[in-house]
Amino acid sequence: MAIRSRKVKNNRSESGVRTGKRGTVYDVFINLKTDTGYNMYCKRGFLTRSDAFAHEQEILENSINPLKRKANQLLSEYLTTWLDNGLKTERWSRNTAVGYKNNIHRHIIPVIGHYHLWDITPEHCDNVMRRMKFKCYTDSAIHYVRQTLSVAFNDACSYSLIDRNPVMYTITKFKASDFKPQLYDINMIARLMNDLSGSDWECFVLLTGLYGLR
Repeated sequence: MAIRSRKVKNNRSESGVRTGKRGTVYDVFINLKTDTGYNMYCKRGFLTRSDAFAHEQEILENSINPLKRKANQLLSEYLTTWLDNGLKTERWSRNTAVGYKNNIHRHIIPVIGHYHLWDITPEHCDNVMRRMKFKCYTDSAIHYVRQTLSVAFNDACSYSLIDRNPVMYTITKFKASDFKPQLYDINMIARLMNDLSGSDWECFVLLTGLYGLR
């Protein structure tokens, strides 16, 4: 592993144009360990030592951290592949697959699909949900998108593409449902049974009422 300088007769500018002037460039040499042994990596012609050093650190980080190398794909690419694989293997029901596809292409990819999978944070996920709230989507619709993201990221964790599910650390809150079903009193049950007298539903409703269901 080394950064070596060398003199050149016709150096290049930052835009890559030959200047016709003498100068110094820097070459990066790294001996990388692979499954079959060691391979020498080389990239030449950096204009500054700092550029060569930054490139050296990037290569070393990717070689030491295979998770980041494997996750160096856009979120849109991962979600599209994840969805296609789920459809091919019939992993989900038809309605679930349609719901996931709609959430991914309508709400997720347009907002954060251009980020790399490894770089997705809880804030990115919250931004998707905030955008939906701003557009007046219901809490149930927003929660379904959150669920879609969570399932996709759980699978990414299982495949060792990322080390944690960012959805688990989001801060978006959902309102608790304040719906309370109306309780039937004796008079209401009597009127209902009178209306259903002689019908096919009479026995079922009677049993339901006896067991306290509505």
